Amino acid sequence: MRDLLQVEIQRLGFRYFCCCSHVRPDRPELGAVYLQNYPKTWLLHYQAARLFERDPVFVIGRGFALPFSWSDPRFLALLDADQLAIMAAAAAHGLKHGVTIPLHGPGRYSASCSLIADDPEIDPERVFAAQRYAGEAYEAARALVGPAEGRPCIELARRERECLKLVALGKDDEAIAIILGIGRETVRRHVEMAKERLGVSKRSHAVAYAIYAQAINVEDLFGQ
Repeated sequence: MRDLLQVEIQRLGFRYFCCCSHVRPDRPELGAVYLQNYPKTWLLHYQAARLFERDPVFVIGRGFALPFSWSDPRFLALLDADQLAIMAAAAAHGLKHGVTIPLHGPGRYSASCSLIADDPEIDPERVFAAQRYAGEAYEAARALVGPAEGRPCIELARRERECLKLVALGKDDEAIAIILGIGRETVRRHVEMAKERLGVSKRSHAVAYAIYAQAINVEDLFGQ
C-alpha cells in the first residue's frame, strides 16, 4: 500500500509523504495506519527525541478540517517555540515545503497525510488530486489493519443524526425545524433521543461524543 501511494504521490511532484494516524510511531495502537517514505535520518531523530509528543502537524493539525500549508501564517501563529524548532529541524532533513491534508473521521484515530515538495510554490490542483489518493489509501490500509482499539460505535436513527449534525453547526431547534421541514417539538425529541442513546446530558457533549462514537462523520460537518 505504501509503495502504491508513493508512486502516485511522486507522480504529482511530491518527494516525500506521511499518511498516518496521529499515534506514537514507536508504539502504534491497534487500528493505526503508518504509511511514509520520510528520510531515515529524520525518523531516527524524531523517535529518539520523542518529537511526536509535540509534533505541530499532529497537535495543531487536529483542529484543521481542510488542507493547510506549513508556511500558512494561520498555522505558524498557533505554534509554540518548541514546535517551531521541530519544523526547523524537519526542514534541515529535507522536509520543508509541506502541505497537510486532514483525514479525520468517525471510527478512526485523528489522522493526516503530509506531502513535501521541492518547490515552495505548491499547486492546489496537485494537492486536490493527492487528497483523493491519500484518502483512498488510508481507508484501504484501515480495512487491512482492522478497527481502532477501544472506540465505541453507536448508531443513531436518521432524524436523530440529521438533527445532531445541525446542532453541531450551531443551529437552534427553530432553524433545524425549518431546514428539515418538521416541527420544533419534533426536533427537540430527536435531539433528546440522541442524547439518551449516547448516554450524555448536554447537547455540546452529545455532538463531541457522537463524533467519537462514529455516529457523525466530521467530513459531513465541515466538507471534504
